[in-house]
Amino acid sequence: MLRLLKALHDAGVTIIPGTDGLAGYMLHHELELYVRAGISSAEVLRMATLTPALVMGVNKDRGVIAAGKLADMVIIDGDPSRNIRDINKITTVIKAAKFMTRGP
Repeated sequence: MLRLLKALHDAGVTIIPGTDGLAGYMLHHELELYVRAGISSAEVLRMATLTPALVMGVNKDRGVIAAGKLADMVIIDGDPSRNIRDINKITTVIKAAKFMTRGP
């Protein structure tokens, strides 16, 4: 399956990560599998953020962090563009201008 995923990606097929099970935990695992398949961490993050916004036609307001765009996001203690496992180190969630942080 990992080889098939990589072949589809290399062929230019639009792939959008997503799951119906345990949002967050299962999606994070799926993103880690994409990297194991040979897709760069930075590209996997793009596939999970900008690509869905483009496909759904909402990229005018969503998909990247930029002035004038909606800014639901997570703050991570690490650099998931280099190490995808860092997506599990969420320190803060910002949703609808509300900050939610992890307890001590």
